[in-house]
Amino acid sequence: MYTGEKIRILREKYKITQYELSKKTNLTQSQVSKIEKGKRRITDVDLKEIAKALHVTIQELLEQEVI
Repeated sequence: MYTGEKIRILREKYKITQYELSKKTNLTQSQVSKIEKGKRRITDVDLKEIAKALHVTIQELLEQEVI
């Protein structure tokens, strides 16, 4: 499982839309979509902001197992 897929799973688990996640980060909804699909590289800054918005650690996003 790649990081974008884990972000999507967590986002859906917490019932947050891509738009809502984009508002909690400095990303657009389109960028969030591309990250989740593995079509956009995720920067360290993006990873930190997404982890904060989803209330998880960066380590949890990078782990291979499903949360």
